[in-house]
Amino acid sequence: MTDNLYLPKDTFEAKPNQIDNFALRLNKYHKTFLNKFVLYRDNKIQTCLKFDSSKKQILAFSDKYLLSLQQLPELKVETSAFKPDWRLIIGLGSASVYETSITLHHIYGFPYIPGQAVKGVTRNYVICECFEKDEEKAENNPEFKAIFGSQEQQGKITFFDAYPQTEPKLDFDIMNVHYKDYYGGKDQPTDDQKLNPITFLTVKDTTFFFPIGFPQDQSKDIAIEGITISELIRTALEEKGIGAKTSVGYGYLKFDESATQKQKENELKNEKEKIRKQEQQVFEAMPELDKQLFHLSEEKNLEKAKYLSYELFNKLDSLAEAEKQKTAEALKEFWQKRNFWQKQKKKQKDRVKKVKQILGE
Repeated sequence: MTDNLYLPKDTFEAKPNQIDNFALRLNKYHKTFLNKFVLYRDNKIQTCLKFDSSKKQILAFSDKYLLSLQQLPELKVETSAFKPDWRLIIGLGSASVYETSITLHHIYGFPYIPGQAVKGVTRNYVICECFEKDEEKAENNPEFKAIFGSQEQQGKITFFDAYPQTEPKLDFDIMNVHYKDYYGGKDQPTDDQKLNPITFLTVKDTTFFFPIGFPQDQSKDIAIEGITISELIRTALEEKGIGAKTSVGYGYLKFDESATQKQKENELKNEKEKIRKQEQQVFEAMPELDKQLFHLSEEKNLEKAKYLSYELFNKLDSLAEAEKQKTAEALKEFWQKRNFWQKQKKKQKDRVKKVKQILGE
């Protein structure tokens, strides 16, 4: 007799779909062979490496992430784009059910480069190239401490995580452990010992955006020997590489100029919007009279501005002395600017006379 399984309709419809979170698919929906967790067997990939079902969500999240950074009130954020020159390995030795690992976003499951890794490789590059590999000398340098901080002070640069801005592409690679019995202390390093291939995951053909943040008022001053932090990061990623196995060609990145330029245009647009929102917040916190005086100075339509000036004039007698003085000064400035101060009809002449009296002229 066959058991019937009854599922809710939405569960039944979702059942044929693949798991769209790669981290869950890799670490939870595991495959085993000979009582071991395996990534693949006999060249048949058992874990799908594609992000087809989650590509749109990943890219939308990355865009929203960058936008949220640009909205931080006290920081100016600059972003540069890089992609692997060949392949990239991040988090190879992290805890995993497999023999090797990869750094994946803990919620969305895509590969990313942690900000502390970017800071670490840049810091190491600066110590080697600018301070002759003397870490103590570097840590006593004011410019170095301003960027990277020290035990006594916080650095002014914030290194944010680098997220993919194109669909992530993963691929398998293999490292062969020779003489495993020798390294296990069981035998001499003879050529008759079997190889022990270990599979690991790499990132390729994926553009990452590397954002950094620094104080708004000090963006031009933060440098080492005249080299800006953006230039230092670029050189470190291109010449030193990031992640595991850089000594054998992994982890070297190349600058993506077109993607960087496009992002800079977006940042400029977002910066203007950020300033507009800040000005709007300041405006909304103003007293009502200050709002009206602001509108008077900014209004482009002459008839509307003139009508507003008459409204403000009619309020003069109801205002406190300080507000009356401020309003009279604003009216004088507006009428002089629009040629209503000297060229007067009778009503306007009376208005000007009263404003002069308030101003003690």
